Amino acid sequence: MKKHKISIMLNIATLCLALVAVVFGVYSLRQASMSVNGSLGFVAHNVKANIVTSITGSVAEANATYSKTDVFKPSGDAGITLNGDTQNISFTRYFSDNGTVNNKPAPIKVSFAITNQSVFDIKVDVSTPTLPTGVTMTTDKSSIKIAQNASGNITATFYLDSASTGLETTPITGLTLELSKFEFKKSDIPVNYDARGKLSNYYIEYGTGKVGSTTYPINWYIIGKYVNNEITALGSDDLAPVTVNTTYKMKDTITYAFMSDYILTSGGGTTNETKFVPFNNNVFIEEMSSEGKSLEYPEVDANDYSISTIRAYLNGKTVYTKHSSTSATLNGTSGKNYTPDKTGTTANFFTQNTLKGNNKTNDIYTLIQPRTLENMYKKMYKATDLTPPTAVEGISGTDADAFWLLSLNEARTLWTIDEALAGKIPTPKTDNTSSYNAYANNWWLRSPDHISYNVVNVSVSGNIGSFQVYNFVCGVRAAFLI
Repeated sequence: MKKHKISIMLNIATLCLALVAVVFGVYSLRQASMSVNGSLGFVAHNVKANIVTSITGSVAEANATYSKTDVFKPSGDAGITLNGDTQNISFTRYFSDNGTVNNKPAPIKVSFAITNQSVFDIKVDVSTPTLPTGVTMTTDKSSIKIAQNASGNITATFYLDSASTGLETTPITGLTLELSKFEFKKSDIPVNYDARGKLSNYYIEYGTGKVGSTTYPINWYIIGKYVNNEITALGSDDLAPVTVNTTYKMKDTITYAFMSDYILTSGGGTTNETKFVPFNNNVFIEEMSSEGKSLEYPEVDANDYSISTIRAYLNGKTVYTKHSSTSATLNGTSGKNYTPDKTGTTANFFTQNTLKGNNKTNDIYTLIQPRTLENMYKKMYKATDLTPPTAVEGISGTDADAFWLLSLNEARTLWTIDEALAGKIPTPKTDNTSSYNAYANNWWLRSPDHISYNVVNVSVSGNIGSFQVYNFVCGVRAAFLI
């Protein structure tokens, strides 16, 4: 079959990835006194940082062969240094399907390694660029905090629609990094006390969700703390009381794990197949067999979290909630292809749950610490370590997600499922006017079952079970770290 050379002109000032690093400098003059012994003070709030840009997944020429290991650095290893000014970098790169494992254009990742050289903590925000038709972009985190003398990373990933047969060299304009002073801390977030002791006794309010036409604040319960790359139980002195049994403070030296109180709105429809997001609705499943494979990456099991629809949804991609099925064969074996129904309902995690918006919400989002795939695959199924599939394009163990699902091992560690969890889960917030079946309040875990097209879930009764990946009867209870 003839391969199409898919290309786009990527400019950072021409992707025009206009990496325009916009720096906000704030100067102030303080007049403390005009007496004989008075003084005049001046504090310059200039942001200074070094940015090294690395690009993977792209090629230099439209007909070039893709290489997973090629790294292009438009500003070299030294990068550029911003010191209260605005700078641009520009280049031209192309998507390519030549040499990929699935004959589809590889995603292009543009990663920014930012070293804070200011005398204060800074915040780095990524703007949303103008994209040509057929191109989408996600970021592992669109806003991060970087402490003084520390470094941080932001990765923007560009995808070309796999149905594309070509793309003109259309500039991508408006991708900017904005750097500013940041003084918000996790100890500034009010922690509320909940005597019911459901997921835990402590929660924060962050963002808003919607059920039907009703908007509600989302409660995120502190389910534990993150120590040595694992989530463990919260200790008795890990929070500082402000008013006993009323308000608490987090400690800035501890990393906390949070999970949503409710199953968050996902598909937004009125039936199960449109209301919830499937774990993966782009799979081949053999008949009379336990085998299931990804259609996007045929060497990867259908229930692998890294290539799943649910992970794409939590990362901010708009996904299709319904599927279509057709008879198919794979390696001579009969089965069915389950593919996204592009005439059906779509879902977008950030559109349906307001988690980036006003200043308060933005500040909490900025503090969220992305978690790497490599870490999330440790002790994923019970206490078994798994490995993310690094052979496919666009996936690496170092990829990091801001929002994710709990693993089976983490759920068992935190709540001693199956017996005790039922009493720790409040009734999910759902639209009672909608059509639900007996399974509608179940929620996905990220762990695969031993059958390659089944994935583990938790029922509202607290029991552990599993569903086929393309089913729509499980909801989303997102988790994150601060």
